Amino acid sequence: MMMPMACHDHNALYLLRRWLREEGKHQKWKVRKTSPGLGENTAKLRLGFGRAFFERAVEDELILKNPFKIKGLTVSQTAAQKTYIRWAVIESAVEHCPKTEWKLLFAMTRTIPMRIPSEIVGLPWADVDWERNQILIHPPKTRHIGKHARLVPILETVRPLLEQMFDSAADGEMYVFSNLRTNATRGTTAKKYVTRSKHEVWGNSLEIDPCFC
Repeated sequence: MMMPMACHDHNALYLLRRWLREEGKHQKWKVRKTSPGLGENTAKLRLGFGRAFFERAVEDELILKNPFKIKGLTVSQTAAQKTYIRWAVIESAVEHCPKTEWKLLFAMTRTIPMRIPSEIVGLPWADVDWERNQILIHPPKTRHIGKHARLVPILETVRPLLEQMFDSAADGEMYVFSNLRTNATRGTTAKKYVTRSKHEVWGNSLEIDPCFC
């Protein structure tokens, strides 16, 4: 049996939080020439994982205190931080996409409540219900807490593009986004199409709050 240990150093924890924000990224940041630090919310999430881990250790009486038990780790996004993108902007970007696959991706990110990229790139044709006009989504992010699937509607702005993709898909093709699912530069390419449409690029151009309009 392990003896309970006292381990609680707020100063070290704040230094870790600072390091995550300033230098916490993987070495690949040097190749991509981006900031070496993590975003504020991402740093909070990493510390939150540690807090949950040590909280279990406290419950099991392996340690006396949780060294990650500090305030200010709540991840949130204010309305001011969100970007509302008008459908006209998406339509303009779609017009500048050279392939139907990209057109469909932009349209789906704007009108269908799906996580990007996890729920989009792995979407199989088998989960598209043409008759009921809906899509079955298997969310990797919430699968571990029992939320295995949900249904989302196929709006009239999306269906024509989805049908075009289906008609042009190769025989036996499993996935809706057969090429983009393995494309590591989706975000960069999306910003390029937005720029071509003469609109201002927003954050991650493939992450938009869905709006049914």
